[in-house]
Amino acid sequence: MGNMALELISALTLLIIIFYLWSFGRKSADISRRGCFLIITGFFLLFVGRLSDAADDFWLVEGYLEGTFYETFLEDVLGGIVSYLLIGAGLLKWMPTLSSVENLKNEVSERESAKEKLGRERSLLFGLLKSIPDAVFFKDAEGTYLGCNPAFSKLMKKSEEEVVGKKACDIYSGSMADYIGEVDKECFENGKAGTIEKWINYPDGRHVFLQTVRAPLYDEAGNFIGIVGVSRDISGKKLAEEAVFKARLAEDSSKTRNEFLSTMSHELRTPLNSIIGFSDLLLDGSFGDLNERQTKYIQNVHNSGKRLLKVINDILDLSKVEAGKTELEPETFRIANVLDEVERVSGPRASAKKLTLKFRAEKRLTTITADKIRFKQVLYNLLSNAIKFTPEGGSVTVSAEKAGNMLRVSVADTGIGISKEDQKYLFQPFKQLDYFLNRRYEGTGLGLALVKSFVEMHGGKVWVESEPGKGSVFTFELPVDGVVSPQGASASQVPVNLS
Repeated sequence: MGNMALELISALTLLIIIFYLWSFGRKSADISRRGCFLIITGFFLLFVGRLSDAADDFWLVEGYLEGTFYETFLEDVLGGIVSYLLIGAGLLKWMPTLSSVENLKNEVSERESAKEKLGRERSLLFGLLKSIPDAVFFKDAEGTYLGCNPAFSKLMKKSEEEVVGKKACDIYSGSMADYIGEVDKECFENGKAGTIEKWINYPDGRHVFLQTVRAPLYDEAGNFIGIVGVSRDISGKKLAEEAVFKARLAEDSSKTRNEFLSTMSHELRTPLNSIIGFSDLLLDGSFGDLNERQTKYIQNVHNSGKRLLKVINDILDLSKVEAGKTELEPETFRIANVLDEVERVSGPRASAKKLTLKFRAEKRLTTITADKIRFKQVLYNLLSNAIKFTPEGGSVTVSAEKAGNMLRVSVADTGIGISKEDQKYLFQPFKQLDYFLNRRYEGTGLGLALVKSFVEMHGGKVWVESEPGKGSVFTFELPVDGVVSPQGASASQVPVNLS
């Protein structure tokens, strides 16, 4: 009875194995169905053999099977040799299939890894293109856009969807599209990278100086598949280069002009000094008396020579200032003495036009340290302009006062005045504001330019306040604690005595 129980348990175990194998083979499509069928059949025959062996101990069938051919066939043949052969054959069919499944799984795993790697590389490439500030584009061999980065879309004012699949003729105007087509064709034919710099007119009206580098694009096999281009807006750089070029050209032109004026002025000043000198001798009667007509003509020659000499001296002074060759010679002098001297020289001209000329200075202003000659030249030029542009019966007032650490000198007149629009031309060389009056007033326009230069060389400033018909007030300030060179360094600083 104990043997019967063991045989039944063995049979049930085999039955469970058979159901498991059947279920596994039905669900899995990766294993050999034929091998699985052979193995199940073998286990089933083992089950039949064990079941037959267990039946020998059962009293109802013991008499029918005991010692018969059927018992031997079921237990030893089908449940023994045949079942083991079928299981072995099934395993032989199954093993290569399992190996193939493992290889397939490895291949799938490798493909998944390659796909992830490709995804990371594409993500990196997209991130690089997105972060590049220059405009990047791709074209096929037919000139059709395959892709671009956000910088290109921003430059073109078009989204990537509006660019991809289009050609140059779909985006640019006729002439520009033809030009881009020719450049692309040259890159296609030569197979070499090239750089193009050109002003581009975009459809939205922008005018941009674009630098574009084009290079041929090849696949892994080395086949030409299109071009890749990188464009950069260098308008700012181009404009800066043009500004530098113009500045250098202007500097060279100014230098050439100054050298020419300086040379010509020197050549003219020598004979002019002779003309003025000999006319002085004639007017003094050194070579005999002159009649009224002769005196008038000689006086005209003398006056014209003096005016021309002043123009030449102003040109020389301006040339030296612009060339940086003018040096100040500061000294301490009394302000009142200079004002008196300027009044004596300018008084006759004011009286000839019936102008009232006044000088006012604070009593506590005694001495100052400055270039005395340049200081007087500034006063003469401002006062000369005031007298020139003030009608008869008017007045001109010169005042000097202390303003903080500065000496402030003003020249006020009741003349024709200057409009706001014309004031921006003041202090520029060779600028005369009476051009619209057919040059009613003499002068070259150099006086105020020299005033500005000399005042700034002292470390001061000059400005004007004026209205048409109400006169003008020209004011300049100089530092009271000494002369400051144009480079900002103090030169021979001697304190002004303001006590």
